[in-house]
Amino acid sequence: MLIRCLPLFLASLLCHAQSPSLNSSTVFGGNEFDHITAVAYGPDGTIYVTGSTASKEFHIRNAAQSSCNLSPTSVCYDHFLARFSADGRDLLFSTYLGSDSKDEARAITVDREGNVYVAGNWSNSGQISISRFTPSGFFINQVRLRSPNETLTAVYALTTDSLNRLYVTGQTSEFQVALPSNAYQNNIGPSSCYSGSAPPYPVHAFVLRFSQDLTLERGTYFGGSGNDIARAIAIGPDGDVWIAGETSSSNLPLISPIQSTNKGGAQGCSGGDAFVARFNPDLTALRFSTFLGGSGKDGATALSLDLSGATTIAGSTASHDFPSQSHNSGGADIFIARLKTTAPTGVSMSVIIGGGGDDYLHAMAADASGTFYLAGATNSSNFPLASPYQATLGGCLPGQPAPCYDAFLTQVSSGGTVIFSTLLGGDGDDHALAIALSGDQKVVIGGEAQSRNFPTYRAFQPVATGTAADGFFSIFSVPPPAPAAIVSAASDSIKVVATNSLAALTGYDLAPAFAVTPFYGFDFSPAGTVLEFEARTGPVRAPIISASPTRIVFQATLPVLGPGVNTTPFRLIRNNQIIQSGVINMQNPSPALFSANGRGAGAAAAVAGPQTATKNTTYELAFSCNTVSTQCATSPITAGTVAVPRVLYIYGTGLASAPSPASAEIGGLSVQILSIAATSVPGVDEIALALPASLAGKGRVPVRIVAGNANAISNLVEVEFK
Repeated sequence: MLIRCLPLFLASLLCHAQSPSLNSSTVFGGNEFDHITAVAYGPDGTIYVTGSTASKEFHIRNAAQSSCNLSPTSVCYDHFLARFSADGRDLLFSTYLGSDSKDEARAITVDREGNVYVAGNWSNSGQISISRFTPSGFFINQVRLRSPNETLTAVYALTTDSLNRLYVTGQTSEFQVALPSNAYQNNIGPSSCYSGSAPPYPVHAFVLRFSQDLTLERGTYFGGSGNDIARAIAIGPDGDVWIAGETSSSNLPLISPIQSTNKGGAQGCSGGDAFVARFNPDLTALRFSTFLGGSGKDGATALSLDLSGATTIAGSTASHDFPSQSHNSGGADIFIARLKTTAPTGVSMSVIIGGGGDDYLHAMAADASGTFYLAGATNSSNFPLASPYQATLGGCLPGQPAPCYDAFLTQVSSGGTVIFSTLLGGDGDDHALAIALSGDQKVVIGGEAQSRNFPTYRAFQPVATGTAADGFFSIFSVPPPAPAAIVSAASDSIKVVATNSLAALTGYDLAPAFAVTPFYGFDFSPAGTVLEFEARTGPVRAPIISASPTRIVFQATLPVLGPGVNTTPFRLIRNNQIIQSGVINMQNPSPALFSANGRGAGAAAAVAGPQTATKNTTYELAFSCNTVSTQCATSPITAGTVAVPRVLYIYGTGLASAPSPASAEIGGLSVQILSIAATSVPGVDEIALALPASLAGKGRVPVRIVAGNANAISNLVEVEFK
């Protein structure tokens, strides 16, 4: 029998059933220019966003400062801080924060008590500012530090330690307040950069420590004779302070370096390498520091530490000789590198991610499993994607030179494999500048959208209103990589599969790239990957229909010997090495139903039509899908009548090749199974169910199949009746 709607299975068979999904996406701004530069989750899962606004008409609610502090020429340019509900749809408070100069918020963090800290620049007055709020938005206090040169001082990152002390990092030409005499570097020395100015104004990285009430306790500069900028900061499990950034200094202080020379330093003050440095909590001693880079310009913009002490930095590189297992494929690409910072030091993982254009990393988060989440901007038409929400660049506004930038969100395994990756953008330049990860695997990215049609979904503000740009933030559910396991290809909830049914090996780092056989044929080693079972008669290779880093779909051809569940070991082999192993559980029958979205729940992969069909028969789709967002919903179908019987053709696996008495329920009503037959797609079954008149007007109802015995129950999918 020919399958009646082959496109139904493009998602169901090939996509990762646990692929990330977009929960909500909104622009956020007023009548002028706005952008979000930092995001954070509160302990209760609510979302804080901060940035800068030039809008006099802005979303203000329960504000500490209800209007913009205008400049003498009546120009608005203030920080803002806003708090949203966990789903991003309700604004809980929003406030301006600023002076009558140009004020730019750059960083945000939340301490263990829920206090919110926002750091930024009061640039016209050469100051950095740090402001403290209660969780509900009540302004507590603020501290400012002045520098003699406003254009060279900036704060880029801040974090808190287990004692709720605040650490801040960035760049400066020197603060007017004196740092402690026992600081690792308490002054800035001679500079080979900006030497023609008076005074010379070199740029050094800085780290400052404040008490919870924003009293300055400790601080240090860090740099050599070039320009040194720290863009990321993290606190290790031992309380040590780590920073990462970029440097043009050839004489940066080094301790046990992985790379002892600045390979990009030949480009002068505007070039250089990434650097990483580790200090004791009091900032009086340097414990480790190193360069990392190639002959082009490289810089770290993100830093992550895990409980084992491994240090991972990420950023952007223009070097074709960056120390990595992969190579730069465009002008600027993204790098992510895990460093071994204790003897013997070295690089344990380093990969380059990017396409043929320019790709920039602005932020990174990491979960407890060592999975990384990257956010930034790309104009590469071939940027690496995996199960994307948006697969193509959004384009450019009239008059903008192509290609324009889109934001991206990319999930990378601890081994450096891209698990999930999507673009996000519209018809202008859109940049993701910030990222945060919640405790329940929600990822929020925030940034700046120039597009007039930036993709919004369940939005607080669905349409852009700014004259130049609006802020945006988007929330994704991104499940962590799971241990390797075999499930039904129709639904991950079905853990036992039947002979000749379609099954899926799920996990991560399963295959080096996406590979699919044409016309649903089979391959025994796609992308150099072999799935092998240790059957009683010897090793048996699985016929594979598709392979990706997170999902391998294959036909389970092993026989089931005797009643009950059979357990057979498997191993996944690549380059003659076993990379995953486990067992497959099999039982005949073991029904599973496909859904339209490929996740085994929601709208059924099904069509409805007359019981007697001709070549001119038309069928009602039981679902509708948004081809851009891959969101699917039920589409109402017609129940039968005595005069005109109708049939639901629903698609599943695990039934036709293991015939057994079966029953079906639609909306709790037992319905007749007219036939179960194999389709032209190996392993896919078509189940024909009678649609009695009593189902008319029932709305959306569940469907399930029970086969053989009470233990062989399919997953639930849904259909909707007119």
